[in-house]
Amino acid sequence: MVCEVAVRIAVLGEVTVAGADGERRRVGGARLRTLLMVLADRPGRTVSCEKLIDGIWGERLPAEPVNALQTLVKRLRALLPDDIAVESVSGGYQLRVDPDEVDLHRFTRLGSQGTALLRSGEFRDAAAVFESALALWDGTITPNTVDIPDLAWQLDRIRELRLDAVEARAEACVALGRAGEVVAQLEAELRRNPLRESLAVRLVHVLTAIGRYGRAREVVAATRELLRAELGVDASPELLRAVGEHPHRGTYRGVAPRPAAQRRPTRVSRHTTAGIRTSVIRPAAQPIPFPR
Repeated sequence: MVCEVAVRIAVLGEVTVAGADGERRRVGGARLRTLLMVLADRPGRTVSCEKLIDGIWGERLPAEPVNALQTLVKRLRALLPDDIAVESVSGGYQLRVDPDEVDLHRFTRLGSQGTALLRSGEFRDAAAVFESALALWDGTITPNTVDIPDLAWQLDRIRELRLDAVEARAEACVALGRAGEVVAQLEAELRRNPLRESLAVRLVHVLTAIGRYGRAREVVAATRELLRAELGVDASPELLRAVGEHPHRGTYRGVAPRPAAQRRPTRVSRHTTAGIRTSVIRPAAQPIPFPR
């Protein structure tokens, strides 16, 4: 399952573009990075000038926003290789590039592919696909762009998809008897996202699969206490019974959504008692959302 097309535009971390020779160029300037990210999110589709101006400047508009946008587009065109174009079209601009040459779109495609393989019980292939998807990230989760609410929401969505892939890879590795390979990553991700209950459930499943029941109980207790302290809710039944579960090898358990009345909000951002900004991004029972 090798991708034949090279990634030319990278936004999952440091924002860069690559020429046909593979040489990467860093995109400098927060507004220029924002322009590229907004266009790259919709390759081959028209993005209106109004949307671009709003996405780049928000309420802090320059004196002549249309002229400012045109100047920014010229700078981006000068940076892009000859075979990737920003075209002027009626009412806006289009980025002419194969979606699979944009790391974000390749990541979501691989996520959808991996999810389908996972659900069909092809765990080895699923693990490999999710590993390829996660390898597209360069380790810096938040690109340095302008502070615009719409873009912040988009970056949050991208981070959610990455965590979904981390959890899905863990599911595949447990099914393959390779749970030990993902312990360190899940522990690190849960430290960064301590209120993401589904991540805690995956970690507990992995720990019980390798016989670390004491550590699994610690994770359940710590997550339960944090949910009560920060959100005023108890842990889900999925987390509370996770220590006693051991996903059957070779059988994908999957996750069925709870009835709407029983679900927590899909996103609640707070500051924990340690001063770390955290989010409840996905309840334990919510399924992987990669597009089909």
